[in-house]
Order: sequence, then C-alpha cells, then structure tokens
Amino acid sequence: MECFIIENGAERKAELEDILSLIDDSGIEFIFMNALRDTDIDLAQAFVHIADEIKNKVYRNLTTRIRHRIEKEVKALEAYNKKYNVFSENARKNLISFIGENGMGCLADNSERVVWKEKVYKTPEKKPSNRNEEWTNIIENASNTGALSIDIKDLPSAAGLFEKEKIKKLSVYSDFNGTWPDFMENCRALTDLSLNVKGLTEFPSWIRNAVSLRYLTIWGSNITLLPDWIGDLQSLTELSIYNNKLNKLPENIGNLKNLVKLNIDNSDIEKLPDSIGNLISLNELRMYHNKNLASLPDCIGNLKKLTVLILVSSSMERLPDRIGDLEKLTELSLNYNIKLKRLPDSIGNLKKLKTLNISGTAIEKLPNTIVNCTSLECVDISCTNINSYPDFLSSIKSLKQTIVITPIKNVRSRFSFCNAYYALAANLIQFAIKAKREGFLALEEELADIPDITIKEGLKLLVFGAWAENIQDILTIKLERERNHYRKRLKLMVMEGIICIERRDSIPTVCIKLGSMVNIKNNPLDAALAKYLAGNYDAFDNINFRAALRPRYFTILERLKMPKKMKKPKNREIIRFIKRAFEILTIYKTELLPGLEKHLDNDGIMARDVFEYGLFLMVEYWNKEEVDKVLTMFVNDEKDPARKNYALAKKEAVRMVFGGETGSSFESTLLAYFDDDVTEEFLSELDEN
Repeated sequence: MECFIIENGAERKAELEDILSLIDDSGIEFIFMNALRDTDIDLAQAFVHIADEIKNKVYRNLTTRIRHRIEKEVKALEAYNKKYNVFSENARKNLISFIGENGMGCLADNSERVVWKEKVYKTPEKKPSNRNEEWTNIIENASNTGALSIDIKDLPSAAGLFEKEKIKKLSVYSDFNGTWPDFMENCRALTDLSLNVKGLTEFPSWIRNAVSLRYLTIWGSNITLLPDWIGDLQSLTELSIYNNKLNKLPENIGNLKNLVKLNIDNSDIEKLPDSIGNLISLNELRMYHNKNLASLPDCIGNLKKLTVLILVSSSMERLPDRIGDLEKLTELSLNYNIKLKRLPDSIGNLKKLKTLNISGTAIEKLPNTIVNCTSLECVDISCTNINSYPDFLSSIKSLKQTIVITPIKNVRSRFSFCNAYYALAANLIQFAIKAKREGFLALEEELADIPDITIKEGLKLLVFGAWAENIQDILTIKLERERNHYRKRLKLMVMEGIICIERRDSIPTVCIKLGSMVNIKNNPLDAALAKYLAGNYDAFDNINFRAALRPRYFTILERLKMPKKMKKPKNREIIRFIKRAFEILTIYKTELLPGLEKHLDNDGIMARDVFEYGLFLMVEYWNKEEVDKVLTMFVNDEKDPARKNYALAKKEAVRMVFGGETGSSFESTLLAYFDDDVTEEFLSELDEN
C-alpha cells in the first residue's frame, strides 16, 4: 500500500517520517511488535538516515535488548551507506505498506489528513518526448547547482555550461565515441569528476586544466597508463581507479602532496612506484583484487599519516619490514593474499592497530611481537592454518577463526557429536555475519573449503537465490532419511541455521536458535545467552568455540543421552505454574512486551523451562511459528510421560499468552492437562482467596 498526506487541499506522497510522526507511543509499540516478527521487514535498513527524533520515538517503545540490537545495526549501516541507497528506500516502502495493512487504525485520529491507496502496477503510457524541454530543465538545474550527470554523447548540449565554467561536479557515462569536445578544456572550476566511460583507452588530456579538482574517479575504462602530469593536480585529495586496465602508476604521482585517499581496484599493476612514499598526507590506501601486485616498496613506511591499509587478493608473498613504521595505522587488511606466508616482526610496532585481517592467507603463525599491538580489538584469522595464538587475543572484542567442520556422516556417537556441533555453530554464525555484510553471493567462495555435503548444499541454495521455504523442503528430504539420532540433530541444525541466514535474522537470533537445539554442559552459546540476559547486549559478538574443542568435550549431553528417570511434577509445582502463567497474561495485556520483559525469569530460561523460554522468545519478537518450533523440540525431548505432559501445558500457556486468551478460558485450558485433584486444589485456593 501507499500513503498520501493531505496538505492545503492537495495530496503528496508520504514518507516514513510523516507516518510515524502521526502515531502515538501505543500505536508504535503495536506496529513494531508485529513488524519485527515479519521476516519481510528489514527495520534496521528502513531507519538508515531518517530523522533522529523518529528513530528515538520507535526505540523507546521497543524492549531494551531489541532496541540495542536495532540501534547497533542502524549505526553500522549508516557508517557503510553514507548516501542514498536503494535498499533503504525499498525497506521504507515495505514498512509503509506493512503499516497500511496492519496498523491503519493507529492513525485514526489523523484520518482526515491521511489517505491509503493500493499500489497499482501499470505500464505508463508513452508520451511524445519533448527533447528540447527536457534539456532546458537539465541545463537550468545544472546551472543552478553546479552538478551535471550526462551521457557522453550529450556533452555538446552542455557547451554553454563549460564555457561559463558553471560545472563543479561532473559525472560522464556511456560508451566513448572517440573524441572529447574542445570546450571540456574549460574545467578550471571542476572539483568532483567521475568518468564511467567504456572504451576509453587514454587518460583525457583536458583534465590537466582542472586545477581545482579534489575528487577524481575513473570506472571501467581500458586506460593502461596515467600521464606524468597527474602530479600537477595539487588540489586532488581523493583518487579512485576501479576496473581498469591500468598496469603502472607514474613516478609523478608522488607530487600529490594533498592526496588523502587512494583507491585502486581490479588493475594490472605489478608494483607501486617508490614515489608513493612521498604522499605525506595519505590517510587511506585501499587496493582490492590487484592480482599482479607482487610487493610493496620499502618507502611505504614513509606514510606517517596512514591509518587504513587494505591490500586484498594480490600476489604478495611478503610485506616490507618498514610496515612497522606506520605508527598511526589502525586497520591492516591483507585477506585473500593466498601467497602471503608470514607477517614481519615489525608488526609489533603498530601500537594503534585496532583491526587486523589476514583471513584466506597462507600464514601459519603470528609473530611473537603481536603481543605489543595492545590496541587490537578485531582480529580475523579465519581460513588460515594458524592453530595457536597468544592468550591475550582470546580476550579482545572480536576474534574470528575457522573451525574445520567434521563431516556429519562421520558422527556416530555423542562423543563425536560435541565437536561437530561446535564447529557447525561457529561456521554458521560466521556465514550469517558475512551474508549480512556482503550479501549471499559472498558465500560462494566458502563452498570449496566445506567438506560436509549437507552444509555445502544449503549454502548453494542460498547463493542461487532459493527462498527459506524451498531450502526447508529440500533439506527436510535429507533429514527424513537420516536414522542416526546425532546426525539427524546436526542436519536439523544446519537447516535451521541456513534458514536464519536466508531470512537475514539478527546474529543474536541465530545464536539463540542454534543454542536452543542442544543442551550441552559448558556450551559457549549458553554462556553468551546468560550474559545477554544479564544486560550484556553484545554478548553474541565474540563467542570462543575453540575453547570448547578439547579432549574434555566428552561432557554429558543433557538432552541427547539416555533419559534420566524424572520425578512426576507435584500439585504445588503445577499450581504455582498456573498462577505464574495467569500473572504473565495479565501483565502482557496491560503492558505488552516492554512491560513483560521486566518479569522474565532468567534462571528458568537458562534451565530451558518451556514456559519461561517461550516468554523470552516472545520478548525477542520471534514470530509464533518460530517459537512453536523451538518449544515443540523441547517437548519432544522429554521422554517421561508426566514431564512431557507438563511441558505441553507450558507450551499451550505460551500460545495463549500470545493469543491474549481470557482469564477463565486460560485457567480452564491449563487445568485440563492435569488430574482432577490438581483442579480441586487450585479451585479450593481460589475460594479461600
């Protein structure tokens, strides 16, 4: 659905901020309680760069853990997407449509100002275009703003703008037609230039006159060389060259004393010139997928202001020792340099280094001097052969490492189950993080290193665009054919993890789902959950599974071993549960989930009590189907008939709290699960009160 606001008797299309500003707190709470359970709504993406007052209005009506999670995701997305992006626009449109379909009543007080309409998809009628009128508008707008985005073949129509030196920001695109208009020489006022011109083989000579140029970006050309005079562009602060045939940088590039950022992606460059060390203002050097780059010059150590050095997917076998002279470096990313075998000892001189990424390299050991990098917060050693590291790395904010997955087919007992479970959990969580950050296609590069066919097939389905329902249908077939209890639980875990990734569930949700599937003593996921419940909302960010992979992993599996004989629940225990359930129902009706959050029983949750765990999942805004799936698993793992019946009653209580049952119906339904003496005792207590 689409929403329109009536102003001064006319309709205009409503933005998300318009709609949310007209909804009171109770309406916000109702809408977002349901929106967070809808996997088609990406709330964090919808909030990217909207007004702070609107964000805060929504945040204060969410439960504390969910509020922290959404705020964190929004900040991360805003840092990555600094400008308009189509994903956020689509997320806002979906949320607006959701409000129209599910929360229209929340706008009842403003019904005279708001109009909802079903979105009609139709092919617009083709009208004869007035090219002259269109160009008049484009030229007038460019004259006023100083910004022009134009197809190269249309440049002659903008001659007047260049002759008057009106253009400051220029973007030229399409296929090169062989020549540039002479008036392009009039570009002294140009400060920002982006060329996405296919077939361009020579660097345009007219750019030499752009003495005010600060930002220069060249995309997808066939340029092999930059001219020596590039060093004359003394105003240049950012130079980006993407997907070109560039095979060399000129020595004069070192003359760019004001250059702050240098980005070179997908080039044929084999080495950097020694003059690169003269870029005294350089703050960021980013080089992605320069396959022929074999080394860095020693003069790299002269870049005293460098804070970010990213060299991804090159042919480098070593780093120069002078890398340790980069005293201000905070981020060093060397991932997927498959020939890189070691880090120099001088790495220990990087006292301000916060992020180190050497994933996908051939490095087998970290230098001992790494202990001197006391500012480290994030280290990624995944997909390397590093098997040991200094103890202090275990306590940093984020340590990412690969745990080799034992093929599920090799798991035959509870002893081999534990290590397989930990490895699967660790990898599924990393896959979820990568998919949220880089998209599903990024998971394709993981397929070659996965020995287990079940998880490999699941990831393939993700990469090829299968929906959650298709993934579940296909993997369920494999699941139903499995007869071994332990292997079946692992395959179920893989299926649920892959579905979580497809739905783009939050990392806490993925961790809670995987942790709920088995009950192992000293499970790192359980330890993280305990911290999460206690108020550490970042507890799932860095879980050390390696610490659990020891010979003493032969701990007892509480829910996977032969069942112990359980005591039949006593009447007093049952009555206390029914009273607790009724109390929770009353709280939920009056205070909704933010109020209910204050009454969670953390001990009951950690003990995997069906009722308490179900309430926790409600407060986490899980949808009914997912809550039912987890609680059904808990119930099925109860082997004693009396305890299983008790668990069924607790599951029914969760369902009724969700559904908002009336008091009398609520109590009667729960009492029906137990013997008459429980009912008599319960009613007797009611009469006494």
